[in-house]
Amino acid sequence: MWGLSLSRACPVRPGHERTSVPDRRWAKHVTPLRPTSSLRRERTPDLLKGNLHVNLGSIMENVVAQELDAHGFKLHYFNAKRYGEVDFVVQDRRDVIPIEVKSGNDWASHPALDKLLKVSEWDLGHAYVLCKGNVRQSGAITYLPLYMSMFLEPRPHPETLPYEVDLSALG
Repeated sequence: MWGLSLSRACPVRPGHERTSVPDRRWAKHVTPLRPTSSLRRERTPDLLKGNLHVNLGSIMENVVAQELDAHGFKLHYFNAKRYGEVDFVVQDRRDVIPIEVKSGNDWASHPALDKLLKVSEWDLGHAYVLCKGNVRQSGAITYLPLYMSMFLEPRPHPETLPYEVDLSALG
């Protein structure tokens, strides 16, 4: 199976470092993020004045962004007309994981994430939806309560990489 690397946007074959053919279709839709980029400035004064009737979706996205950033993920944003937008795309070793944040009651509806997971060339085998719901698995999507973003961490890289050199062809 093929995976994707956000650092170079190249297809990655298991057991191979990198291939030389970049997949530009994916790269043009992924944008690096800073943790506070999605909270609009005009909402901040309302929050400071105690007005809690603003859209809490952008606030929850920022809470999750801060948490993911604090745990060492490099945050990226996906947006394409053909597929829609996904709040975060992170890389864990060779796995690219889309993450959707849902603050409302319609957390089971995520058409952009569903479209992304159906693109077989990208091999996105798993995704997270952080929401008001409880922990559950539905196909390739894991639903987690919003507070569980504190438990999402990238897997540590091994101290040494196992390798085996096949010299049998040398004679």
